[in-house]
Amino acid sequence: MESSTSGWAGRLREYVFTTERAYLFVAKGPAAKVWHFIWQGGSWQKAAESTASGDAVYAAGEQEDGTLLELASQAAMEIAKKGWQDLPVVYVVPEAELIRYALQLPPDLSREEQREAAYWELDDKLLARGLSGEDFACLCQPAKEMDGKCLITAVRKGYLQAVRQAFAQAELKLVDMIPAGGEELQGPLNYLQNPQREGVGFCGRTGSELAYRRLLSIWLALLLLICTCLAALDVFAYQQAKSFAAERQAELVLMEQERKQMVELTAKRAAVERREGLWQQLGQQGISGYSLLVHLGTSIGDGVCLTRIHTGVEGEGILLEGQAVNYDCLMDFMGRLEADRDYFSAVNLDNSSLAKGKSGEADRIQFSLRINGESDEHGKARGKTENSR
Repeated sequence: MESSTSGWAGRLREYVFTTERAYLFVAKGPAAKVWHFIWQGGSWQKAAESTASGDAVYAAGEQEDGTLLELASQAAMEIAKKGWQDLPVVYVVPEAELIRYALQLPPDLSREEQREAAYWELDDKLLARGLSGEDFACLCQPAKEMDGKCLITAVRKGYLQAVRQAFAQAELKLVDMIPAGGEELQGPLNYLQNPQREGVGFCGRTGSELAYRRLLSIWLALLLLICTCLAALDVFAYQQAKSFAAERQAELVLMEQERKQMVELTAKRAAVERREGLWQQLGQQGISGYSLLVHLGTSIGDGVCLTRIHTGVEGEGILLEGQAVNYDCLMDFMGRLEADRDYFSAVNLDNSSLAKGKSGEADRIQFSLRINGESDEHGKARGKTENSR
């Protein structure tokens, strides 16, 4: 019986290890015999049997190489007819090629210790017959009909090698070789019903093998999972960095707006402070700022604008900076100032120059005028102005 598995551990073992569910057994007779066994309903069942039709196979010991090659060829033809080429093949060594001895061994020996003890016991037996134990492969199995004893079965290694070569030439998938078991099907049944098949066959084949393709698929799946996780982490980190960069960019835009507002407020504050300073300087020189603005406003004509008013130390007068469309407008402005003798005692042109216009604008005259503030009649003029108010 095959070893049963249950639970997740059993299912995992079935997935990781592969166990053959069908075997072909080839035996030597008058012609090659092929038995097809399958695992069905929890036990091994003989599904089919086929006997080769052709020339008889020679008996053991007669033209061994030709006999085995003819046997393998006949078996290959039968297997090809049935479509069993992909199934593993086990060769049943005939009784004529076997040497058997019964041996009493301690019950607590391991399988390797039993095999070692059987080999040395067999070597002694063979030496008595003039043979060498190194030329034989042996198996040690419990003898069912002899309590407490083991049955040692030996076969020539040269014979096993000849079988391998013959089956290889016939392109058969030979996986193991087993001794015949007395009755016709006893050898195959002993092999199939023992889950530890490495102790039943001369080739030492195990009952199960690692499923390399499945393990490779698991490894690839794990690798794909790891790569997917790493890629997901990279994408997540990229999205986090992108979000962080967007937040920083929004903060920078907001800070830039606040900076511009601060610059504008600073400029406005500076302008206000300059005007307050100008107002204070005018007051320190005894000049009424309000009267100055009124007289300048009434004197400015078309084509002239003032850009700045400077006040120097007392006695130096007031410096006016501005622009004029042309010199005629400038002279008209100076004439108006000179005509207001009740307020301005002197008007002098300090500097004038031609400024080129930008982006298609007309040229302008930049000028600076120096005027004296309130004259000796300042009190009278101011009195008149206040009375008019």
